[in-house]
Amino acid sequence: MEYQEPKIKVPSFEESAGFYTTKKRSKMMSKIRGKNTKPELLFRKALWAKGIRYRVDSKQLPGKPDISIKKYKLAIFIDGEFWHGYNWQERKLVIKSNLGFGYQKLNAICSGIGKLIVN
Repeated sequence: MEYQEPKIKVPSFEESAGFYTTKKRSKMMSKIRGKNTKPELLFRKALWAKGIRYRVDSKQLPGKPDISIKKYKLAIFIDGEFWHGYNWQERKLVIKSNLGFGYQKLNAICSGIGKLIVN
């Protein structure tokens, strides 16, 4: 049996078209940390100093929280400040690449949780 449908043409993702090569993209993505970020470490250090014992990246809880405190049945997620609109009015002037996406995403986030953002 022979395949009768025409083949799908996939666009080439070349560096000349603004895309990174696999090695370059891999190196860039390896620099992004998901665990033991600076805010996490500072928060954990403060908890430990107060005598509060905790678990890190507990796989037993849904969502795999950054810190969980079993004694208080508490799950804590520590997210980066950039994608949550911290200091957005000043930082939006600094964004140089992919402006359409960045502005759209952060404006949507900021308008949705505008009550929680402190400038």
